[in-house]
Amino acid sequence: MSDQAYSPRFLEGAIYATQQRRYLMDIGFLVSIMVMMLSLIPAPLAVPALSDLGHPATLMGLLLFGIWVLSRMHPRLVTRGPQPMRWIIGFFFTTILASYAAGLMRGMPTLEDNGAVRFIIGTLAFFGAVLAVADGVPRKERVEGLIRVMLVGGSIIGFIGIMQSVMQFDITAYIQIPGLVYHGNLNGLEARGAGHLRVNGTTGHYIEFSTVMAMLLPFAVHMGRFSPTRAMRQWSAIAGAIMFLALPMALSRTGIVALAVAMLVMIPAWNWRLRFNLVVPTVVLMIMLIFAMPGLLGTILGLFQGWEDDASVQGRAEDWDLIEEQGWMDGHWLFGRGHGTFIPTEYTWLDSQWLQSLVGGGVIGVVALALVHLGAITLAAIAYKRSTSLADRHLCACLISVQMLAIAVGFTFDSMGFRTYAMFLGVLTGAAAVMWRLTRPTRAPELPPHPTVPLPPLFTPRPKPRVSA
Repeated sequence: MSDQAYSPRFLEGAIYATQQRRYLMDIGFLVSIMVMMLSLIPAPLAVPALSDLGHPATLMGLLLFGIWVLSRMHPRLVTRGPQPMRWIIGFFFTTILASYAAGLMRGMPTLEDNGAVRFIIGTLAFFGAVLAVADGVPRKERVEGLIRVMLVGGSIIGFIGIMQSVMQFDITAYIQIPGLVYHGNLNGLEARGAGHLRVNGTTGHYIEFSTVMAMLLPFAVHMGRFSPTRAMRQWSAIAGAIMFLALPMALSRTGIVALAVAMLVMIPAWNWRLRFNLVVPTVVLMIMLIFAMPGLLGTILGLFQGWEDDASVQGRAEDWDLIEEQGWMDGHWLFGRGHGTFIPTEYTWLDSQWLQSLVGGGVIGVVALALVHLGAITLAAIAYKRSTSLADRHLCACLISVQMLAIAVGFTFDSMGFRTYAMFLGVLTGAAAVMWRLTRPTRAPELPPHPTVPLPPLFTPRPKPRVSA
């Protein structure tokens, strides 16, 4: 028999874990470093010569993308087996290049060309987060480890936001890191409502801050329910409480809508006991928030009243009409004007990711972004159906809620233009692909045929004696 028949991948019958011979570096560790960079380093801090693309988390995302590309070139590093997320990201990248070519044919000024190149570089960092997790995380335990790190980062961001609200000044302005400088100005704290200030933690905007908090809350519930030790479950509950308290301090409608969408997706995955166990601490936390910050609840409720007179709501609605009135999309509906070329200072601000994708990439660009979300939802849903344990099914439901949240908030702000949100989304999109891969049924490979060796006869006939004439 051939020596190949005794290969561990034939004996084990697995598709991914055994066919990938060695893991020369822990991708999960590098992704965890990127998550902590996003959480601890304020968004405007960056390497001086690289402007806002020089944020350490963006550079780490580019490094992850480079590692993934190199891994595809070596048989000892590549992860064998199908992975639909690779094809989705490949199609997305192709549409970006097509929109850039369309912009060149249109004739882009230097300012727009620089914006297009910056968009491509930033998107490669997002791709690095998605693909590194999708192909580089070998086990479900490592997925849960990444989620715990993200909860640590989210609780840090939320705690800084709470301190900003309580102390009434932006403490991130005092964070100084050698080798990094502030690119542009900090948003600071913006007054909104009855004497309350909007906070953003270490993120780039108040809306981004609240959206990240809403994105991570279902995972806090997951780890608080399924962590292996009591200490980890208690810590997850504390992290969830911090993020829940921090979310309304951003005074953002988008954050409230994002939380509502996430909860609507998660409620069917919870039993009645869990729903009751979540309602009680939620009510307690809201009462604490009302007494600690009087008038905050009224301010939040006021955000959802008088929309017909709200300038921000009307501005978002008018953007769609403005694009058509100005003729900016004439002749560019298929491939767009070029991603990153619609400079706000030259044209106007577009507070909608879907509208930005339409202007930059045309109908093809919108389809590509939708495929990322819908593809991740499909992969997580398939993994949900395949999973046999309650913990795996709950984790898949959390991953579905992230993509539904992303689709919803894409109509309220240019979400992919904010680093912390985009990179967190990239990690969780890759996690959906991992759950699909790890729950994929294994198919035993065909063994090579046994060598056919002729057997000796049972009886050897004696030669007949020769008779002489």
